[in-house]
Amino acid sequence: MKKSIVLLITLMFIGAISLLILQNLKDSEKFFSLVKTNTNLTQTKVTIDNVNSEIIKFFNKYKDENLDDIFQRVPEILPLNYANINLSIKLTQLNLENKIYLNDKNISKKIDYHSIDNSYYFTSLLKDINVTNDKQVHKLVDDYYHYTKDKRIFELQDQLTFLQPAQDYIKCEYTIDINGLKSYVIMIFRFKSTKITYLDFYFLM
Repeated sequence: MKKSIVLLITLMFIGAISLLILQNLKDSEKFFSLVKTNTNLTQTKVTIDNVNSEIIKFFNKYKDENLDDIFQRVPEILPLNYANINLSIKLTQLNLENKIYLNDKNISKKIDYHSIDNSYYFTSLLKDINVTNDKQVHKLVDDYYHYTKDKRIFELQDQLTFLQPAQDYIKCEYTIDINGLKSYVIMIFRFKSTKITYLDFYFLM
């Protein structure tokens, strides 16, 4: 009986989020018909904006719930297809426990001085820098290694984050296929917030 209830709630979740996104896609198609600019590139841009907006709106409907409980009802992969648009969405609850927040003013105290050779140089690289994405994290690690040749920095890399560990973040990854034009999107947002924390997008060859 309990499994049946959980399954029903999960199906309701999938149905609700699908309807939100598909309705937005239908509205976009009407817009394209009116202005006659229904190109694959334009559709991709509008689809990204719609999906990101609706995912955030959906989670904010449940902002009074515990995020762990919500993710017990979230399917690992959510496929959505409408007309010439094919989507495959993956939602992940980010676990930032024991992560090192790179924008922490007291980061020198957070880093394990025994894990890398030159922690002073590492923290000096962060001076006057606001780290806002993974590309900056990778560059920071590469710059440190280029100067020190200390390979242990790569062991520390997975612990480094530009996200505030005390917050609950959700990562939304998805692929879009519009008439063969394929793209990949990563969006990270903070639970109970309407703003996108991180967004990356590129075309798949």
